[in-house]
Amino acid sequence: MIRSVMDEDIKAAVTVIAAVILDEDIFNVLDFRSDKKSKESLLSFVDKHLKPNLTFGCFKKDTNELIGVDVMYIRNINDNDVNYGPEYGETFCKYMKYLKFVERRLRYNVAEKYVKYLTSLGLFILPKYRETDIEKYMLRIRKNVASNHGIVVNGAALIGKKIKKIAKELKYKVIEEIREVNVEGTDLEYLRGAAVFPIKIVAMTKFGPKPKSKPVPSKRAKRSSSSSSSSSSSSSSSAKRRPPMDICLPNDYNKQDNDDLEIL
Repeated sequence: MIRSVMDEDIKAAVTVIAAVILDEDIFNVLDFRSDKKSKESLLSFVDKHLKPNLTFGCFKKDTNELIGVDVMYIRNINDNDVNYGPEYGETFCKYMKYLKFVERRLRYNVAEKYVKYLTSLGLFILPKYRETDIEKYMLRIRKNVASNHGIVVNGAALIGKKIKKIAKELKYKVIEEIREVNVEGTDLEYLRGAAVFPIKIVAMTKFGPKPKSKPVPSKRAKRSSSSSSSSSSSSSSSAKRRPPMDICLPNDYNKQDNDDLEIL
């Protein structure tokens, strides 16, 4: 099951992220392993972004073990950038150059029109489950998370071939493609020669349905409503106890290790 990571799940989320983050795309290329201070700064930075209703996790059936995390966050065109000095580590400062560059490109391409957007620090999946479709289902819900926060656009920078393919299947639009020949003189010049190009900046917009006028109930509907008021009251109170933004995997989720995932 994919759901919002709650306060009691934060420790498990940090454990999953710490176990895999240094193997992921940009983090692997920058070689955080050889820079202890940068690694500490990175994990602290990610930890500050772990917030309920923005951080989502994929949990195993029965054991409720967390096996994947998507660390989403919201940016506004008026947000001020935080400057990180050498005391945070050289590699971490390079990563922040990359992140700020991506955010500027998203702001230029979409946020100037929509004011704010939802993006992510990354999808972090335990190695055993990377051959499944978890990433597909987790990436799919970003538009719903954005809509739940009153945001109509979500975007990200994609490096890996698999995630690019998934984004294409989900109808994300490529709004910019950053190639190695184009980074000279930019904040990404230090990445020349690294196996990260092309970096695709993608985005998706989601507009909610227009509000409909409330129909006038018939007498029959009124009688039915009054007779079912007690049952609806109990069901509504039950719904309130449900963790926000629960998303269940579909019944066609039939890849490797599917039996470990909850399907409702």
